[in-house]
Amino acid sequence: MKNIISTVVVVMGLGFASIAMAAPTAYVDNIKISQDGTGTGVDGTCALLNETVKIGVSANVNGAFECDETNGIINVAACHEGGTRAPIKCAYTVDANGDTTTTWNAAGCDTVGGDSTDPDYTAFTASSRGGVMLGIALGDRCTSSSLTGLDFWTE
Repeated sequence: MKNIISTVVVVMGLGFASIAMAAPTAYVDNIKISQDGTGTGVDGTCALLNETVKIGVSANVNGAFECDETNGIINVAACHEGGTRAPIKCAYTVDANGDTTTTWNAAGCDTVGGDSTDPDYTAFTASSRGGVMLGIALGDRCTSSSLTGLDFWTE
């Protein structure tokens, strides 16, 4: 859990610079991301970064990041293959413009801050657009494809 939170919280320290969009990139080990994709051990590119960032996950944790240059947003998400099936705290999702929607983050929600009545596998997400770390229902066990298939991504 500590590494999931570390992966998600790294968004708060990211710098911004440019403009275009890429689909989410999944990873299952530590990943280094740089502005131009160059450098020792760099595996990813995000023109919005002004320095190389390393995102780490622990064993059996899948991670993904997205660099949405069009909207100037960096999104990250992580989940554990063993699954987190505790009730999800209900919240409204936020769209690519940073506006709160009336779409719930999980089925079975009817009150902000309440618990979902329909437990599901959970991914934890955060975005440079602000807000809080949010649990989102995966709909299936944690895999790189279930993680990158979330509606959370801006593509």
